This record gives sequence, C-alpha cells and structure tokens, in this order.
Amino acid sequence: MRLSEAEKGPYHKMREVSALRTQFQCEYRLYLKQKLGDTHSLASVIGTELHSRVSIQSYKLNVEKTENRLAPLVIIILILIAGFVWIFG
Repeated sequence: MRLSEAEKGPYHKMREVSALRTQFQCEYRLYLKQKLGDTHSLASVIGTELHSRVSIQSYKLNVEKTENRLAPLVIIILILIAGFVWIFG
C-alpha cells in the first residue's frame, strides 16, 4: 500500500522496503562477484549453451524464410524482363 504525500508526513524521505531489498540484492551480487570472481554454475553453463543453440537454429530458419521470400520476386522480375524483350525486342 502506498501512502499519499499528506499521509507520509515527516517520513516522506524514507525508502520503501522493496526498494531497499532490491538495493541489497544488487550490492550482495556485486560483493560476491568481487569476492569470488566470475563463477558459472552448471545451470548457467547449460542455459548459455541452450540459448546459443536456439539462436543458431533461429538464424538458420530466418535465412531459409528470406530465401523463400526472394524466389517469387525473382520470378516476377524475370517475367517482366521476358515480356519487355518480347514486346520491344
């Protein structure tokens, strides 16, 4: 529940508990990173691997879709060129 400015009274400069909790989590992560360095758990390594696989598969799928979209355009251009040559050739 949030208090209005009038309800806060002299405590209007106090921070909300959720903001303090978030700040503590960020500071603790920074502390652990400084203390232990960059450590990767098994779940983190597996997750990174899965994301890279999905990214590669998505890229391949997008390339195939792009190639499939260009085929009708190339056919239309060839038909227009053939028609132009037939009429004016």
